[in-house]
Amino acid sequence: MTNQKFGFLLISLFLVIGLLIAIFGVSNILHILWNTPPMQPMIPEALYFADLRHIIGANESLAQGLDPLLENPGDPWERTLTYPRVWLHLSEAFHLQQSHANYLGFINILLFIAGLLLFTSKIKLSITTVAIILLAVFSPAVILGLERGNIDVLLFFLFSIALFYISKPIIFIFIALTTSVLKVFPIFLLAGLMKLPKWSFIKITLLCGIFFIAYVSLTIGDLKSIDTMMPQFVYLSHGINIIWMTAEKVFNTDIGMMFKVATYLYFLGIIALIVFYIMKLRSHAIDKTYIDSFRIGSALFIGTFILNNNIDYRLVFLIFTIPQLVIWLQTETNILIKTTSLLSVIFSLYSMWYLQITRVHFEISWFLDELTNWILFSSLLFLFMRSLPVWTLELIRGFGRSQKQHLKSIHDAALSSSEKSYLSVKK
Repeated sequence: MTNQKFGFLLISLFLVIGLLIAIFGVSNILHILWNTPPMQPMIPEALYFADLRHIIGANESLAQGLDPLLENPGDPWERTLTYPRVWLHLSEAFHLQQSHANYLGFINILLFIAGLLLFTSKIKLSITTVAIILLAVFSPAVILGLERGNIDVLLFFLFSIALFYISKPIIFIFIALTTSVLKVFPIFLLAGLMKLPKWSFIKITLLCGIFFIAYVSLTIGDLKSIDTMMPQFVYLSHGINIIWMTAEKVFNTDIGMMFKVATYLYFLGIIALIVFYIMKLRSHAIDKTYIDSFRIGSALFIGTFILNNNIDYRLVFLIFTIPQLVIWLQTETNILIKTTSLLSVIFSLYSMWYLQITRVHFEISWFLDELTNWILFSSLLFLFMRSLPVWTLELIRGFGRSQKQHLKSIHDAALSSSEKSYLSVKK
């Protein structure tokens, strides 16, 4: 399929959804097609684009002389601001009010569509790729993000621009650092620069790391407050803490702690297994046609999964992984990579369509969703590490060889000592 045909199809589908909404109403269409829940408690005058209203409300609270990170009555649901303080300056500079929410929400949707068109403009679109991308775009997880007016949708647009200009590192770095100031987690975007030569990547990463650490150090008080006040959802979420938090709620603190230890041990174990596999791996080149977008999408998922609980609309960034996963699925000769790519595609779609699947059986679908998220995390982590640049793979293998030699020298020294002791006793 040509990119022009895909663009026409994408825009047509959004127009059809818009027409259905105009005829049957937003709530009905969202419920029937995607089973997306409205913001609770329901407030008629602020029913849609709740996340945008959250930021806008902070400006109104600021005008009352309040600190929205501590008290935010300007938000219709009175949620304290869970965004870095830079958003206060932005909302104040643009004089945002609740009456602007609907306009900004529609702009957010238009920017998302523009980001999709920009992202796919450099991709050779097969029927399989198009089908999977459309299933992801029109999934409940993404639609929920659009309905909430979530900033991750805007970030998708900015990340698409960064990916479009990835051959110009200055533009890419500027977007990565700017969005990291806005939401912190986009620092993982730097994984996209792994295509650069070894020392160029190391120098840029170090400089960006210094900038990022300085920013975090200057705003650490606000970031800690945000982390404390941010709700840790276990429904409609994914992340390393979901299982043990759920066990703690359902059972008790002790059982929750057992699950917590188990999940962290699994995390360390899967990394050890992947590293061991890479050390034992013979040279085998893999297709890297769309590796830049894959690294960005997988790094964002892996990084945010480890850091915290994430509402499922953050799964939107998995769209970036699809073109490369399809190539590995269709052309890769290594059965492990091919199978892992298939699992990544299937479980990405399951997670993104989880809301609709809950209609069948909530408890079972929730359990499968958590299992899916962990398998997806493991599969993307494996593929990400397996597709690292040659110099990083050699570094891992070199480290493994040096450790093996070190252990061998210790063993030889111990054996020699034992032999001397034995000979001394015998004498």
